[in-house]
Amino acid sequence: MRHLARRTATGLCSIGMLLIATGCAPRIYSFPAPEFERARLFQAPDVLPPILGVRVEYRVNGRPVPEEAAASRDFIANLLGRNQLTQIVPPAAVSAVTPILKLSIDHTFDEGKARSAGFQSGMTFGAADRDIRDDFSVRISLSDPRKNRRRDVLYDTGQNGVYRHAVVTRIGGSTAGLLPSDYPGAYQRMLESVVAGFLKDLHLAGQESNPIIFVPDTREDP
Repeated sequence: MRHLARRTATGLCSIGMLLIATGCAPRIYSFPAPEFERARLFQAPDVLPPILGVRVEYRVNGRPVPEEAAASRDFIANLLGRNQLTQIVPPAAVSAVTPILKLSIDHTFDEGKARSAGFQSGMTFGAADRDIRDDFSVRISLSDPRKNRRRDVLYDTGQNGVYRHAVVTRIGGSTAGLLPSDYPGAYQRMLESVVAGFLKDLHLAGQESNPIIFVPDTREDP
């Protein structure tokens, strides 16, 4: 996220100067895609182990991006600790018996549009009043070596518990009801919603004798 934020800031400055030079400077802002649920961690159930390690993998169009993985890991760990949902174990202190929350984040966007607009990050721009999407597919798992494996939560979706979300970037247009921000801020709100949704599902699954988290496949038909 830090890496994308740096590249995004440079791109925004360049496009902003171009728009000003041409006498037209519509506002550029981002927000989590409104068709997905907005969930907050301070409202999430208390279902995590008392201590927890966090691991994150991050890929952009299939390519691993370690900088984004580290930034997302730090954000999630800070958010969980700040909301007093668990005590975060630093990566260097994680042991074989430490419970682990693992996220595998796949970020996809149209690389052709990005190149044509002069951007290398997920942020792509077109004409004013146009929405551009960065799609995210997040696989989340919670493993606790101290638990009986039969009580581990199962994931039954054909996609292994995948949560989908998106960040929308808009040039111009209305901001009504969208909580607009910069791209990193919108990404963080999106990621919080995904993690909070997982904790809600984890709570519901834990009430079942054979706990299963069912996450429907929300992709559109090809």
